[in-house]
Amino acid sequence: MNAKRISARYLATNADQLSQEELLELLLRYCEEEPESQAQALLSHYGNLANLLDSRVEDMQVYSKLSTDGIALVRLVAELHRRYLLIRSRTDHYLKDSTAIAQYMLPLFSGEQDEVVYLLCLNGARMVLGCTKIAQGVVDSAHLSLRTLVKEALQRNASAVVLAHNHPTGLPSPSEADIRTTLRLQELLSPMNISFLDHIVFSNDSYLSMRECGYYRW
Repeated sequence: MNAKRISARYLATNADQLSQEELLELLLRYCEEEPESQAQALLSHYGNLANLLDSRVEDMQVYSKLSTDGIALVRLVAELHRRYLLIRSRTDHYLKDSTAIAQYMLPLFSGEQDEVVYLLCLNGARMVLGCTKIAQGVVDSAHLSLRTLVKEALQRNASAVVLAHNHPTGLPSPSEADIRTTLRLQELLSPMNISFLDHIVFSNDSYLSMRECGYYRW
């Protein structure tokens, strides 16, 4: 079945009535010679579409028989989903509280398999000036330069900042290192009249606000 006929079938069908295997098979028909058996094998190994889309390229290269084009297409779907969430989350740039901030930043960590750190810079009216990835590492390890962080806040002319990072594996609870980093950052920013509003830890679709959980005196 060629790509045009696949597209026509999908558009004429209620997608909710299609199984995960059928949806994956339709996707793989664009690049794989045996999409039905490939879809079955992938779901048998990963369990569901979410686990597949969250998997690493290296993992798919080992545990699947997908071609390079097939792996690229699966990763493209995951990245398109992440970009969609990012764009949708930026319809309102006024962030009044930690909940709004967390919802704004959550898409940044969608599909991330390594630990990453973002700095959100705000003006005095809580409008977004910029949100920058300032560190990235392997799972459960990111090397954060406080100098880089402070420099970014000054360049953005920020009145307030929020630090956020993820725990790709485990719960969104702060470690001792997270606590030390927050205290040190508060000390550095205070003389510059830059408010440190929160440090938020994300894990999958959940998060923890250190401010709201009372980890510090803000």
